[in-house]
This record gives sequence, structure tokens and C-alpha cells, in this order.
Amino acid sequence: MHNNEHDFDSDSDTDTILRKDPALWPLQLKENERMLELLTQFDPVLKQHIDTFVNKGKGNVNFLSKTICDEVIDIMSQKVLTRIITEIKKAKYWGIIVDSTPDISHVDQLSVIFRYYLNGHVYERFFCFLQIKSHDGKSLITDILDLLERYDIDITNCRGQAYDNASNMSGKYSGLQARLKERSELAFYIPCAGHSLNLIGQCSVSECINSIYYFGALKNLFSFFVASTHRWDLLKGNHATLKRLSDTRWSCRSDASKSLIENFDGIHAALCHIAEDTEEKSDTRHEALCLLNKITMLEFAFMAVLWHHILKRFDAVSKFLQKVELDLHTASSMLLSLIDFVKNLRNDFTRFENESKKLSSFIEKDYSDKNKRKDNKYTASYQVDLSGRLRHLKNLHKEVKNEVTKKRPNKDTNFEVRNAQSKITPFIKKESIEEIVSKLAAVDGFTINDIAKSEFIRNLYLIKE
Repeated sequence: MHNNEHDFDSDSDTDTILRKDPALWPLQLKENERMLELLTQFDPVLKQHIDTFVNKGKGNVNFLSKTICDEVIDIMSQKVLTRIITEIKKAKYWGIIVDSTPDISHVDQLSVIFRYYLNGHVYERFFCFLQIKSHDGKSLITDILDLLERYDIDITNCRGQAYDNASNMSGKYSGLQARLKERSELAFYIPCAGHSLNLIGQCSVSECINSIYYFGALKNLFSFFVASTHRWDLLKGNHATLKRLSDTRWSCRSDASKSLIENFDGIHAALCHIAEDTEEKSDTRHEALCLLNKITMLEFAFMAVLWHHILKRFDAVSKFLQKVELDLHTASSMLLSLIDFVKNLRNDFTRFENESKKLSSFIEKDYSDKNKRKDNKYTASYQVDLSGRLRHLKNLHKEVKNEVTKKRPNKDTNFEVRNAQSKITPFIKKESIEEIVSKLAAVDGFTINDIAKSEFIRNLYLIKE
């Protein structure tokens, strides 16, 4: 094949130097030929060919055209694919891992990975990308079965399947795992441990208002500096940096919290400079001042230190769960260890509080709601008696529930409700629901969110009516 369009033209002394020095080939080689240059490190025949024919100038054929390079890539991919299929059939039993994601051209693709045991080793091999049109379980199982049939891989030898926790994958009745198990009863479904751990992290934060406040402020802090090259240069000038929060990978937040802890004084100095700079826009100065007030609050520093400890351990477990050689027993032990670690943190409030105050000299020494805590409604004498009142309220709640749900013949249910209410109303009428919730929240072990969501409070509202 002769195609002068893809030959190299070298008439100058510079081209001669490039041709003689292999280290300078990347300066001359076209994109489609750089892949072949890489292969010369492993293929002496190809290296000899490039040494002989590359950069010979017009009228010389080098057989390095785009078409030939694409053909070489295709031959290599088919060879690798054939090797994987051979190993799967030799191992006989295998597991499948799939996940979908759009590529850069917004085409939805399903990545397919096979996991199998062969000759004393566990292998995870990326197999291919499948272009999909729908994410529902029926469509996905059709695409996977067509793939297995195309390469003559027996579905009945499937012994495991692993996906994320999305309903189209993990659905008990119509999810992909359920439909695949209909074809192979021994294809046990194991949800992705890393994805499950990621969801636990997200849900744990959503249940704590202070955590939501902390991560929201951390996100705003990064957005503020990254929005302007001038601000980012100020941050770097103070030998500080910030990391972006990830919405999908929870363990990545470990880097964000770590950068805040390690660069707190530098971040504070950069914010002070912007807030005091009269040449900055008033909106920018105001935003810097607001962020400055947030990060110097003792509550914010406490959450920063606490989450830094949690996410550091969280990140280590998450990365360990992604190892190829991981087995079920080790994964279970790691997760149980993480649970024990988090539980033990509940007894270290004083330690975290002291670390928060030592984080920086700019941190406030008292909580912002200190005055509220000294309100007469939260006096020590009342809290001592509150635990007993709480037990009394719970017992009354059970009594109300029993009376309301009890069905007696020839009696009106509404009468039962009114009768039950009459037993507790004199006590409840003395205080408002808001007061009761606030007082219960002052007791250790209770939060306003927990109480507000409880059946106990719903019954109090029913009685109040």
C-alpha cells in the first residue's frame, strides 16, 4: 500500500536529527503512530521497522498510515478478547460486574467486567462497553444475554453478580439481578460494598443538621476561591489549598476535610485579605466576611475535626473494599471495624472539643448558642427531673395507643379516642408541643429531628387537637 499522505517529509537538518534520535520521535510522529512507538518497547520486529523506515521522506513507504494503525489496534483488541474468553471457559464458573455511565459524547454505555478464579489467582477482566438504550432491568438483561450468546459463554455457569444499589439493578422482582437469577439460580447477587458504604455516608449526613451545615460551608468555601483566579492565587500565596467535594464518591470528601484542617490558617488569612481589601467588590467582601465568620465558629471547627477523623477511616475502608484480591470475610471484618470505630467516637466529645479549640488561634472559645443554653427552660434542676417526666410521657403514650387501637364490640372508636385523651390532656395542656420537644431535646441521647419524627409526637398533636 502506497499512501504518500501518511509518509514523513524531512529535508532539513532538524528532520535528520529527529530521525536519528529515537528519543525525539514523539516530536515527529502523528497521533495515530504514537501508539506504535509505544509498542516498539515490547516488539523488536516493529522497532526494527520503525528504525528503518520512519522519517525517510517523500517517495518512501512506511506502512504507518491511519488505516493500518487502526487495523493493528483492532487485531490487538480481538486477541485480548479471545484470551479472556478462553480463560473464562477454562475457569468454567464466573461472576459478572456491570455499571452504566454516559461517555464524553453523551452515549450511554454499560461496562462489563468478568471475575473468575484460575490457576490459584482471582482475575477481574474488563470485557467491553455495551451501548444501551434503556436502564430498566428487562432491557439490560436482554443486552447481557445477547453478549453472552455472541461469545458462546454459558449463562448457567454464572455464580455471582455485583452491581450498585440502584433499583433497576438490585430490584428484588424486576431488577437486573432478579432477571439474571431466573436464568441461573446460583448466580448470587452481592451489592457493591463500596457503593453501599458511599450511601451510608450520604444518609448519615442528611440526618444531622450540623453536618449538613458543615459540608455546605465547605462547598461554599471551595466555590468562592475557585470562582476567581485572583482569589485562588491569594490562597496559594498563603501556602494553602482546598479540595473539591464529590457528590458521587463520598470518600473523596476525606481529601476536602483534610485540606481544610491542614490549611486552616492560610485559608483564614486569604479570607481576611479579601474582606479587608477596599478594591474588591462589596459583594465579594461581604461573602468573604460571612465565610470567615462561619469557619471561626467553634461548632464548625468541631465538625471539621470530627469528620476529619471519620472520613480518614472511611476513606481507608472504601479503598480497601475496591481491591481485586478482597474476600468476603475481610470485607465484613473491615466494615465491622468501621462500625466499632464510629461508636467509640461518641465517648470522645471532650477530646474533639479540645482539638477544635487548638485547630487555630482564630477559633471562638465558646459555642455561638451559649446564651440559649443558659435559658431558664434548660436549668440543671429541670433536666434532672426531665428524664422521669419523659418516662411518664412514654407510658401515657403507650396507654393512649392501646386505648385507641383497641376495638370493642358495640362501641364507637371516637369515644375510645376521647376517653384516652381525657386521661392525658390535663398534663399535656400545661405546655405547648414546641416546649415539650425543646425540653426532650435537652436530654442526652435525643435530638429534635428524632423526636419530631417519632410516633410519640404525632400522638401528642392528636391529643392537643
